Amino acid sequence: MIQQIHLRNLLVLDWLDHLVPTMTQHPAVYKEIPKPNVTLSRMKEQFANRADYKVDRGNFVDYVGRKLHKNGKPYRQADVYTPKHLAGLFNVRIGAEDKIKDVVHKKFKVHTCMVQPPYWGWTGWEWGARAPRHFIRFIWNSGEGHTRFVHGGKYIKYADSKGIGQQKNWTCLIGTHDELSWMCDRNTGKSHRFIIDFSINSKYHQEFETICDFIKDKGTVTKLVVRNG
Repeated sequence: MIQQIHLRNLLVLDWLDHLVPTMTQHPAVYKEIPKPNVTLSRMKEQFANRADYKVDRGNFVDYVGRKLHKNGKPYRQADVYTPKHLAGLFNVRIGAEDKIKDVVHKKFKVHTCMVQPPYWGWTGWEWGARAPRHFIRFIWNSGEGHTRFVHGGKYIKYADSKGIGQQKNWTCLIGTHDELSWMCDRNTGKSHRFIIDFSINSKYHQEFETICDFIKDKGTVTKLVVRNG
């Protein structure tokens, strides 16, 4: 299951906007190889050989497991992002309201925090059986790109959104990645593509739905009512 939602919450948008220059301007070396291969035929090959499945290497820099220094400034400890730090900031941001902070409480982790280079950037087909999860996937791209998703044999493709106003260049995809689903994406434009994916264990259904409601809200978070709370 996957769907695109409107990223309306201004608190979340403002925080994400501050991440973009840090990510896209961070020094990195990119190559034109390996060439993109996000075709359905490639997914079918991997499905047929899923007993020995390995995700294709792709072409990107993923900062999960690395340290990322803010805006190229002097490397002070206070200026370092780590995935754990980013997850903490996200949990704090969305858990700022008393009505939902107990629901969130450090449950979200950073699954992906990557930059794809212009045109050659891509990630291979990822099989959800490796780590079933609910995901909230924020994508920033001022050019062209897309996400491909297959669930139970049904294929869907989401083009990166151009948006308007403060939502400009942001796409937000939410869904569940499990043993029935495969996902990959590609940057086909002339600018870098930034992806940050916050995930929560797939057993936390109500928590996930509550936070999705929060993200779709226009900042009037006091109106949010936690389910069964």
